Amino acid sequence: MDLVTPTDPPKLTPQGTASTQAASDHHAGPGDRAASSPPAVRVLPGYRPGFLARCLDMHMAYYHALTGWGLAFETALARDFGDILVRLASSPTSQVWSALGPDDHILGTVLLDASAADVAGAAPRRRAQLRGFIIDPAARGLGVGRKMLDAVMAHVRAAGVEEVMLHTMGSLEAAVHLYRGAGFVVESVYEQVVWEVSLPQMRLVWRADGGAAVQAAELGPL
Repeated sequence: MDLVTPTDPPKLTPQGTASTQAASDHHAGPGDRAASSPPAVRVLPGYRPGFLARCLDMHMAYYHALTGWGLAFETALARDFGDILVRLASSPTSQVWSALGPDDHILGTVLLDASAADVAGAAPRRRAQLRGFIIDPAARGLGVGRKMLDAVMAHVRAAGVEEVMLHTMGSLEAAVHLYRGAGFVVESVYEQVVWEVSLPQMRLVWRADGGAAVQAAELGPL
């Protein structure tokens, strides 16, 4: 489950159950509204001490308050994101970024998992997935999310990645607007039950050739 705290928290309805994998695949994007972040906030690539702990801390601070999720949620994220960090050494296209405040405190994280793209012949297209994109509430509305996404997409283009996929909550209109501004399109809208909570979901895809535009148009206005 990858989360950024939305401006208006979604209304969630308890029901059913879901697997750990389904939860860890969820992604929600930042709701930045300003055009650019202040110079004091820097976005830098690469692992740094405390990256995983801070990423988990921001996710737990939001989601536990909203849904009550605890141990199973936190350990699922720790495994998924930890595995991506370990694979950085063997997957040159994979990368992580931190948004750093004036005191080098981590205010945001995002991970790009492109391990499949670095395996020759593994897929007809070089694909990657955006994970763990979250901004500290104190830094939201400053354009930090936009600055981070710009850094990710610059890396994606330079590395020759052909397709990037992410999942986000359908109620996060500002996040969807941010992703669309970067060239992502909505490929599907659906409900998913994650640990007894029903979540409105979207799957968004960026393609280097823009090939997903037709599917987005068929969905109509959101």
